[in-house]
Amino acid sequence: MKSIHILFIAVALFIILTACSNKSLNPIFYTLENERALSEDRGLEDEMTIHEVVKAGSKYFAAANTLYARTDSGNWSVISPPVAGALCNTIEEFGGNLYAAFYTTGGSGLGLYYTDPDTISWNQVPDANVQNVLVNFVKAAGPTYLFVSREGGSSDYSLWYSDDPTLNAFVESLNLPTFPPGGSVPVTDVEHDGANYWVIAGPYLYSGALNSLTEVAGGPTNPGTVSFGGLLYTTQMYLSTRDGDLWSYNGAWTGPTNVQIDGEDVRFTGFVDTTGVTSDILVGTEGSGYYELIGGDQTTTQRRPDYNLSALYNGAINSFYLDTAPDPDILFACTSGAGLWRADYTAGEWEWVQE
Repeated sequence: MKSIHILFIAVALFIILTACSNKSLNPIFYTLENERALSEDRGLEDEMTIHEVVKAGSKYFAAANTLYARTDSGNWSVISPPVAGALCNTIEEFGGNLYAAFYTTGGSGLGLYYTDPDTISWNQVPDANVQNVLVNFVKAAGPTYLFVSREGGSSDYSLWYSDDPTLNAFVESLNLPTFPPGGSVPVTDVEHDGANYWVIAGPYLYSGALNSLTEVAGGPTNPGTVSFGGLLYTTQMYLSTRDGDLWSYNGAWTGPTNVQIDGEDVRFTGFVDTTGVTSDILVGTEGSGYYELIGGDQTTTQRRPDYNLSALYNGAINSFYLDTAPDPDILFACTSGAGLWRADYTAGEWEWVQE
């Protein structure tokens, strides 16, 4: 009987020690052993919605209707908008400046503004084409351009680009056709593959030179049906859809890889390239955390993070932001209703905490 007791104690100790080194087995033991809380309380509410994070100058910026900023080691604080009460959901760093699109609480567009990120003194972009209009998307893509998708123009929504918005006017990509029924849909992502631009707008995919974009034939095209989630170019183009499909393109299409949970298609959103850190591509979802494309292969996926981080494992991820300048590398995940999460890449994995 004594030997059975000793065996039981040995097994119990083994389980406890294993749990201390593996947070997927028991997050309580893991947290105690590693002395790492799941929240750092940097000033953001745990249930808030964060749309985007970028780094500009010496600060991180978070667009969450309200615009927030913090230094590498500081807490988040509110950045006053250029117009009292204005809201902001899309931001980008370009040419050393922070660009942000603002709108009123009533939904009227205030257009695009920029500022030195370290001093915060807002200036309206001088081009009237992006003033006092609703801008739903701003992103730097390709070697030299800042893109915006704005309401109006030659269609209900239109795509514009400039190589220096502080000095040079935006140019409209006029060839995007009017989409049925009765109007266009906003552009939600732009990528450049070294030769051509790729654009997604709802269920439409385009490629080509900026003034000769054409709808892509074959592969993942589904005009008028399922919306695309995001684009990413590394050494090949990746594409996600909101009905569980992942595609890649390197002269020919590979896919789709369809991912489901309990018989339901996963609703994929945008990507982040972490191949310089982990060799993997990450893609967000609407309500199922994120997936790793192992080794950058869209046919081999793993749902992440660990299930015990339920707010993130089951979270709706709007976007990622990777900062490889600090040591360890930092990855942000912006969620709908589950706040802002940050992962430090330590001991060969992403260690997540809530900001």
